[in-house]
Amino acid sequence: MTDQTIRVESFGAVYGPPATATLTVDLMNLMYNPHDEPRLKNLTGLDAAIVEHVMTTPGAAAFRDALTATALAMARALMGDRELRISIGCKAGRHRSVAMACHVASALQESGFEVELTHRDILRRKEEYRAAERGAAVRPA
Repeated sequence: MTDQTIRVESFGAVYGPPATATLTVDLMNLMYNPHDEPRLKNLTGLDAAIVEHVMTTPGAAAFRDALTATALAMARALMGDRELRISIGCKAGRHRSVAMACHVASALQESGFEVELTHRDILRRKEEYRAAERGAAVRPA
């Protein structure tokens, strides 16, 4: 459809804001946190069990669809004029944001757009998370 690559990124808010984005979405208060479930906390948003857990939040499917429609509308409106960067965050950047970023990226690809999907904080260790929560500086991802 276009030469332009749309960048979709998941991130953990505890590690700081994402790079400049056209659209930034915070899922922390919108969807169930898999980290609260012992059997799920060591998985990521790349695992089917996490996607299922997150999407059982009341209103999650409607929000997912609205976000996807917004991303598609923005991509069509910009059509190569400017870079489109969509950043989707949750607290640690391992569960909710990853699952949602994957969905949005897939929908954009299915609509013919070139997409670069990254998960900035998915590999962060628990020690880094705890330090960031305490306000300590953590290394850039």
